Amino acid sequence: MFRAEALKFQAAPVPVALPPFTVEITKGNERLCFHLELVESVDVQGEYDFRVEEFYVAPAVKDGNEDVAAEVYASSGKYIDP
Repeated sequence: MFRAEALKFQAAPVPVALPPFTVEITKGNERLCFHLELVESVDVQGEYDFRVEEFYVAPAVKDGNEDVAAEVYASSGKYIDP
């Protein structure tokens, strides 16, 4: 009995919050940025996935300045992650 109960409590962890996060890929003097949100999976109940909210290509970080200039065009993630 004890072993069966112990196995029952080894289920996958459930996130307390679904925080947004950013992924940046830098190559040379440009960076590709994705702003993502953690969401519940539509394919597998109880699982989690991420959704692209916004993406853009910006100049690479210089001298620690991570700001993105206003003239950088950002697009909705719905065009690459429907």
